Amino acid sequence: MAQPSPDLEAELRQLIAHFDAAAAKEGVRPAVYIVGAGSLVLEGLTTRATRDLDFICEERGKLFENQILPGGLHSHRVPAGLVSMPIGWRERSREARELGAQHVRVFIPDIHDRLVDKLSRGLATDWQDIAAVLEARPAGVSVAVLAERANSLLENPTSTVFDREDFRQGFERLRKLAGEKGLSVPALRS
Repeated sequence: MAQPSPDLEAELRQLIAHFDAAAAKEGVRPAVYIVGAGSLVLEGLTTRATRDLDFICEERGKLFENQILPGGLHSHRVPAGLVSMPIGWRERSREARELGAQHVRVFIPDIHDRLVDKLSRGLATDWQDIAAVLEARPAGVSVAVLAERANSLLENPTSTVFDREDFRQGFERLRKLAGEKGLSVPALRS
């Protein structure tokens, strides 16, 4: 697997520690879901230099608004309605206890759900991340599960900005990219 910059991983952990301290001060124990490239860095799936940590948190309050650390790394609260992950993604997320948070419950969504979200956005950085994950071939990643999650999202979009046709085109691009890496991804259902 790719090895992230030790500095970047340390900065992301520092940002999570900042959330943890703020939650302790406020006396709350919220669930925070780390999404985007930051989650891939924390799992060693990409070395792409990201300067933000995207997260979803239902807890209201100033402490969970966007934060900037002295080194320039910042957190970005993403509204759940802008994330295109299939129904059930929260339940499939794993609690990232290894990050050491005591007052914030930190979760990282299943890799298949995050890849589907990246496919739906389709930005150049999303494609860099998708290619890095396909190259790393982490244990537990299944092209069949990825196709099933993509079909699930097509049948029940969870985002207010989801575009079915763009997603279908992105999925075909994924199939081609995977084929170049020796992987065969099933086609989407009609």
